[in-house]
Amino acid sequence: MADAEVVPATDTYDGDHGTLDLGGRQVEFRAIGTAHSPGDQIIWLPKEKILFAGDLIEERMFPIVPFLPPTITKSDIDVGKWVEALSYIAEIDPSIIVPGHGCLGQAEIARSVLVYFADVQARVRKLADGENIDRIVSELKPQIKTAYSTWEHDRFIEPAIRYFAQA
Repeated sequence: MADAEVVPATDTYDGDHGTLDLGGRQVEFRAIGTAHSPGDQIIWLPKEKILFAGDLIEERMFPIVPFLPPTITKSDIDVGKWVEALSYIAEIDPSIIVPGHGCLGQAEIARSVLVYFADVQARVRKLADGENIDRIVSELKPQIKTAYSTWEHDRFIEPAIRYFAQA
């Protein structure tokens, strides 16, 4: 990398969206803000109906809710904003989604993450009235792992439970 040359961008965008013409191919950029992490964005090729989702979507695996206090706190994540982004993705109905992790998919992979977030939040709400978060984690983690038995990387269940328990 010693000989690598960093070339600054010549085209940028301000605000929540921008468009770039790549010689007849339109590329749309949509800034999401803080959702999975600060600075999330999606890239959309409307004519081809291809969406690059980054870590807003992980296919066949538990979403990486990076709630790891004290390093990554609730101010670094906004699952509500994440849900808005996933809802938008499902609404535009891409033919192909390129996720941050996993295989290519369609809008269904965005919908599956929406269902997961709603499910975990509902399960946590049932138990969270003044309860100890460690007890909530120990009770819910096996249930969620079973409910999503085809998904990988169950180590990401606990941070999601903790996030919703502290919401």
